[in-house]
Amino acid sequence: DLNADVGEPSQELKEDWLLMSENKSMILPARPFVDGQGRRRILHVVKIPCRARGGPALLNVATDITERRQAEDLARSQNLLLGELARGTPPEEVLRLAIETAEKLAPGLRCSVLFMAPDRRHLVHGLAPNLPAEYSRAVDRLEIGPLAGSCRAAAYLGQGVHVQAVLEHPHR
Repeated sequence: DLNADVGEPSQELKEDWLLMSENKSMILPARPFVDGQGRRRILHVVKIPCRARGGPALLNVATDITERRQAEDLARSQNLLLGELARGTPPEEVLRLAIETAEKLAPGLRCSVLFMAPDRRHLVHGLAPNLPAEYSRAVDRLEIGPLAGSCRAAAYLGQGVHVQAVLEHPHR
């Protein structure tokens, strides 16, 4: 009840009342929120005045645009990386930018790049800007194999190996 005397109304409530009284719709800028499962989402909200139960009301239509925004961010990032390659940016710098971009797009993700050693039997550390130095030393020169950790198995098999939970994978 917008007429209840419960103290000073919030700024948002005042704005909603103005929309209803002027019969104007409003499109709000996309804004982040955390859903009931603790995931960060992005909402696009439209406020539409209407009538309900004989009085003014405001219909709020919220659309979750998280996936669309992520796809747009990914496309922008890919174009940025391709542009860097086209400009002749050194490969190590492009890889560093790719890692930074991936970690920005997926908060909590930590990436590394390993290279095949000249002997084609081992992987060597390349880049891991946000992982501990101990990790880089530990994975340097590990032998590849079909039952090795996912990176070493992928190198051995010549194809991607997808693991949901690295610490629970039998061949970590």
